[in-house]
Amino acid sequence: MTIKRAKKSEATRGTIGIPRALNIYENYPLWFTIFDALGYRVMLSSKSSKNLYEKGIETIASEAVCYPAKLTHGHVMDLVRKKVDAIFYPSVVYEKPEFGEATNNFNCPVVAGYPEVIRVNVDALEEKGIPMYSPFIALDNEKAFIETMKQTFPEIPAEEMEQAVQKGLAEAEKCRRDIQNEGEAALHYMAKNNVKGIVLAGHPYHVDPEVNHGIPELITMNGMAVLTEDSISHLGSIDHKLRVENQWKYHARLYRAASFAAKQENLEFVQLTSFGCGLDAITTDMCQEIIEGHNKVYTLLKIDEINNLGAARIRVRSLKAAIEERDRHHIKPAEMAPPKERPLFTKEMRKEGYTILAPQLAPTHFAMLEAAGRATGYNLEVLPAVTPRGVDEGLRYVNNDACYPAILTIGQMMDALKHGDYDLERIAVLMTQTGGGCRATNYIAMLKKSAPRSRDGTNSCHFPECKWA
Repeated sequence: MTIKRAKKSEATRGTIGIPRALNIYENYPLWFTIFDALGYRVMLSSKSSKNLYEKGIETIASEAVCYPAKLTHGHVMDLVRKKVDAIFYPSVVYEKPEFGEATNNFNCPVVAGYPEVIRVNVDALEEKGIPMYSPFIALDNEKAFIETMKQTFPEIPAEEMEQAVQKGLAEAEKCRRDIQNEGEAALHYMAKNNVKGIVLAGHPYHVDPEVNHGIPELITMNGMAVLTEDSISHLGSIDHKLRVENQWKYHARLYRAASFAAKQENLEFVQLTSFGCGLDAITTDMCQEIIEGHNKVYTLLKIDEINNLGAARIRVRSLKAAIEERDRHHIKPAEMAPPKERPLFTKEMRKEGYTILAPQLAPTHFAMLEAAGRATGYNLEVLPAVTPRGVDEGLRYVNNDACYPAILTIGQMMDALKHGDYDLERIAVLMTQTGGGCRATNYIAMLKKSAPRSRDGTNSCHFPECKWA
């Protein structure tokens, strides 16, 4: 960054604290520049550590949430102990768009909503009289972003705020280009010195040493370079339509980075995910399809607060051995086969009496849906309540980091397709397409991955999509 933190004596508007957590790892250049330009002294919370984590452990509302989110409590408590005048921790729902093929640019729902979790669980904020500003922000709409900042800080002149935001956006873009330039420089170094590299892909907060537990250093100790997904994702391209709904900004980077790494002879792809990350139930399956589709090895490392690197060390060494074995046998990356065209439900299928299966999502409402479908000439069948066998089918086919409703919904459909009295050559599936940042937007993608295969190897089910916002 080109701007240094102001001295306390130079801060005309006091000290504002920012927790070193979650999406702050992505947007800190933006926020620092804005508040520095406004005359604040910006203070980050201390670096993550077990001790810092324990400072906020009593305020954690859910044991099931990911470790990076749990760390946020400690960072906020650290700022409280530093006696900052205020804390700024925004709820960023939409990030700035980066790639054209993405259908949206959502943040993870946990990341977007966690400031509200902090607000209602960290009593020290109210006890110490420290205000926390956590406006809901859409970075994809510059005009709305500026207006939100004006409303959040009404005491600051509107023109001054607008100029500060413009400076912040320019600095954020410069930092993004700097990261990309570093990625390209690393690739040049690898090619010049005949060095292998690992794209260590994850979310922005996975660069936190307390979160990644030193895995980057473990890789470099094995003689390989480490690149982050955001340093090389701009070099990749999505050649074929993805099976999943590509609607989260950070995940769009993962798919591009995977596509780029899969085509390079000197690059491998290792994905970091945190235990409890529901959205990575989507990304891990998709990244694996991309990497293995190019005849390369996909490696997944799941991490939480336990910092024992024994298993990770074995995985890295095994990957290195596989790379050396592939080199000895001159195995090259392959072209990924294009996906099969999705069979569409046609008028002819309706006339032929195809059975359309729909999941049971709402007993009262879906009973009316079934009656309406039959009244208009569709052989629509809403499945009954989920059985224990359906739950078992869901557990068999759905990523175990997906939510329980996903397991029930997909399991119910798979149970009907595998064990029901249906002709799989004359059946279709009706699945709603939800909107928003939840992983429910990818129930259709989960079902496509799970669907049984017909004799020609394609999905034997037809998927008419009812798009519901």
